[in-house]
Amino acid sequence: VQALEGGLGGAVRVGAVTGPAVGLLVPAIRALKHTAPEAEVTVDVAPSRELLRQLAAGEIDFALGRVLPEFDSRLFEVHPMRDEKLALLVRQGHPLARAASVTLTELMDYEWIMQERGAPIREATMEAFGAVGLAEPANIVNSPSLLFMLAYLSRSDVVAAMSEEVAQLLTRPPVAAGFVMLPLAREVRVSPYYLLSLRRRPLSPVALRLRDLVIGFAEAQRLG
Repeated sequence: VQALEGGLGGAVRVGAVTGPAVGLLVPAIRALKHTAPEAEVTVDVAPSRELLRQLAAGEIDFALGRVLPEFDSRLFEVHPMRDEKLALLVRQGHPLARAASVTLTELMDYEWIMQERGAPIREATMEAFGAVGLAEPANIVNSPSLLFMLAYLSRSDVVAAMSEEVAQLLTRPPVAAGFVMLPLAREVRVSPYYLLSLRRRPLSPVALRLRDLVIGFAEAQRLG
């Protein structure tokens, strides 16, 4: 009972879009497990629409995602977090992999793989082309699966759009999975995400502890 009341035991289920799952949930859960090794943590990585559905149904304790117009935002406690930076990932043997700087004009005629229309990273990518007077790339494969995206990337000169946090995980030790980030000449930002919880459902002590750790790591990243 003391462990449950102190947030050192019990179960917590959280959800996140891919970027903050990698950049925030991983270090926060590691910190939680350091002090509460018996806490049961479950993580769902999904698009914001699915996360909000789960949150509204009481299936997860809190989520890191975006507020969508089809959901009543009054249902949720909303804590502002941060936006994401777009990264473009290619295999190491890609013709542009060693370029010092890459423009969107150079990328127009390549094949792309990205999430379906409506996904924030997809929309930010398309808006970046429009902002410099270019049409959208015509050759696109759509998939929400990061695993499929990586398998496809490894076998062709396709370009993948994703959050910088995920791209860094895949290109730096200890992972360094044979991919490189293209150095974009122009920075592209993705719409901000939030930490969301259900107003009518108080968080358990262990969920509160994990939530506070997530917010703490986000603040440290913002300052650092």
